[in-house]
Amino acid sequence: MRQLERMKRALVRVGVPAAPHEPPRALATRVRATLGSTGEPLAVLLDALEARRYGRAAARRPDPAMTRDFTSAARRLRTLTPR
Repeated sequence: MRQLERMKRALVRVGVPAAPHEPPRALATRVRATLGSTGEPLAVLLDALEARRYGRAAARRPDPAMTRDFTSAARRLRTLTPR
């Protein structure tokens, strides 16, 4: 499964809608609007993914550590957020 798809699934689990066509930058904006400062760690990682994918020094391969950090942060956020 692709890196961004995994991150989008994690976002949906914490209550942030993520459409298939949305880039990481749009998702970071939505995370900040929806979760506020609580979601900032997720938004920062989405911004980093945007730079990694589309920036001047774009990487050819996904960074598995970034995906793990993102899903861990989402899991922690999910335990803190009341349902």
